[in-house]
Amino acid sequence: MILQNSDLVQGSQAWIDFRGGGIGGSEASALLGIGNKSRDQLFLEKTGQALPPDLSKAFPVIRGQALEPLARNLINSLYVSEFEPVVFVSDELPFMIYSSDGFDKFLNELIEIKCPMEKGFSEFKETKKIRPEYFCQCQWALGISRCELLRFFCYSPEGPLEETQVFLNERFFNKLKKEAKIFWSEVTQYRKDIYGKKENNPTSIEI
Repeated sequence: MILQNSDLVQGSQAWIDFRGGGIGGSEASALLGIGNKSRDQLFLEKTGQALPPDLSKAFPVIRGQALEPLARNLINSLYVSEFEPVVFVSDELPFMIYSSDGFDKFLNELIEIKCPMEKGFSEFKETKKIRPEYFCQCQWALGISRCELLRFFCYSPEGPLEETQVFLNERFFNKLKKEAKIFWSEVTQYRKDIYGKKENNPTSIEI
């Protein structure tokens, strides 16, 4: 389902609190041991034993936040589309969440926007290969939203918009979902042991 909540702006405190009650798209790769964050580190963060790193002042994050709206506007102009950021919550497993860079309800498509520096942009332009952690994110997005297509874009003001298309791999998504069930059951059990009743858990988010 789509969660209609204007307070859930990426990077806002409401968004951070919401993510604490589930597993987001950028965290999905950790379930498989892919990317910079390990499964153990994700567990520590979701159980309140460690704080997620503060990336708000990191240059790549600042760059992405500044360029993403520009890229989305360009995409909507080129494709005559209406992609807008929305939050998806799995109907089957509500702890599986995805904050999209853009969803067009008429096309039933998603967009994922990355704004790498020159080297990363050039590599993607040449190979059109998606990094493994981003592939996990895309499959997570498609599996939760059940959209027909995800358009993966790399954007840089210095170069043209580069795109590749991603379709749902049911087998891979089911693997992610299986690992997510196991992981979240461990998180839930830990919270229950530490905090007792669910309503006493400060990181629990009702959806």
